[in-house]
Amino acid sequence: MKKILFAMTLVFALLGFSPTVVEANTLSKGVILDGEQISMDGTPIIENGRTLVPVRGVLEAIGATVDWNQATKTATAHLGEFSASVTVDKYTAYVDGYAVNLDVPAKIVNGRTMVPLRFMAEALGYDVSYKDGWVYLDTPSTDLDPEFAAELEDFESILKDSPVKDYFESFSIAYSDEEGAVVLSFEGDGTNKKVHEMINKQDEWAYYIEYMEMISMEMVMYFKQLGYEVNSIVEVIDDENPEYVLLKVFNGLVDYDIATE
Repeated sequence: MKKILFAMTLVFALLGFSPTVVEANTLSKGVILDGEQISMDGTPIIENGRTLVPVRGVLEAIGATVDWNQATKTATAHLGEFSASVTVDKYTAYVDGYAVNLDVPAKIVNGRTMVPLRFMAEALGYDVSYKDGWVYLDTPSTDLDPEFAAELEDFESILKDSPVKDYFESFSIAYSDEEGAVVLSFEGDGTNKKVHEMINKQDEWAYYIEYMEMISMEMVMYFKQLGYEVNSIVEVIDDENPEYVLLKVFNGLVDYDIATE
């Protein structure tokens, strides 16, 4: 379907027309964040039913840090444990390191980089809705039950005294509302290099994955014994590109493995 749409766009371009000009010039009234209108440098536009906003205005208003790579024309937003990355005119974007397809890519309009709002906001954990030409963003609830938060801290302390700490420089524990999961993230300088060294030694990489799968299942059982039904995620973060994941294990099964890419 995308190839057909591309061909149609090319034909219109050769004829001097664009099938999306009308849509691209349709304006959104604005963005409401938790009941207050966001002030931004540039007016949101609607293209093919998708709202595009200036890359910094809205994202920074919700507390995200935005990085811009001029060479690749890529914008990456970070907010807590979440990240989202889009490239101008590219239909492939990334959420927490995983590739996804966009209906409408980021684009440059009147000298400003415009990014798809729903994609970026939802990737960063926000709820998005539309009414009467306005876009509404609602801050996600990040409050954890105090007892559960204490259990997370206890679990992290246990891991610090276990062999887990010997694999990479550091790790962190968090809870993802979106996936209903306790997330164990390995990170630190040299992670990418160490992973590739293990990949080159197939037996070592296979053993490492098996170990991560075991930890993931133990996480599920640990919290289940405490009365919490949660998923578990064990992931290894690329230190050279922090928005990418090198390995992800979900509930004891490999969800993503860079070695298979």
